[in-house]
Parts: sequence; C-alpha cells; structure tokens
Amino acid sequence: MKKEEFELLNLLGFIGGGMMLISEFLPWFSGRLLLQIFFITISVAIENSFLYLFPLISGIITLFGSGLLLYDKNLKLNSALIKIVSIGFLMVFFFDLISNQITFLPALGIGLYLCIGGFIFSIFDVINLLIVNNNK
Repeated sequence: MKKEEFELLNLLGFIGGGMMLISEFLPWFSGRLLLQIFFITISVAIENSFLYLFPLISGIITLFGSGLLLYDKNLKLNSALIKIVSIGFLMVFFFDLISNQITFLPALGIGLYLCIGGFIFSIFDVINLLIVNNNK
C-alpha cells in the first residue's frame, strides 16, 4: 500500500503542471485569455508582455521535472530543483500580476483559480519529493 501511495503522490507534479498549462488558455480577467492579453500588450510594452507567458513556461518546466522523475527514480533531487525553478517563475508572475491588475480582481476568471491550484499542487509535490525517503 505504501508504494501505491507514493506513486499516487508522484502524480501531483503532473496534475499541477497540467493545470498551469491549461490555465493559460482559459479566461483570467474580464473574459480574456492570457494569450490575448499577451498579444495586446506586446505592441505597447514588450518588456511586460512576456510576463503573461510565465504560467505556460512554468507548466512546461513542471511537466519536464515530473517526466524526469518517471524516467529515473534516483533523480528526485534534480526533479525537485527543476520544480522549484518553475515555482519561482510562477511566484514572479503572481507578485507582478496582482500589483498590476488589482483593479480587475472582482472580474476574475477560472484561469487564475486553475493556475493557483496547479501552483499549490506543485508545492505539495516538491515537499513530497524532499520528505519521502525511498530506501528499500
């Protein structure tokens, strides 16, 4: 039972990365997708526009880290470090996004909630990777 539980907990990284990836294509603010906001802001402020791609980048990095763990169980530390980098990208996005978009908070879409859920799943996955010991 313990091995099955550990295998089920390893899916947290895939679920979190998938949620972050899918959230990019769902409405965030005022019914707009992050990709739409990216294309709107790229013509005005190119330095700030790439921030809207961070959930997509973070989801891809998290899925890569989870895939690395599936490839070889001995790469737990490498996978955890990759996922920590992914969480860092998403934290930068959240801190900058909330400070810029504070006026739109009443009109939130499902994309933000899905991305926050994926963020939480990724944090739990990193904690699981660093705490669980697999000495057999």
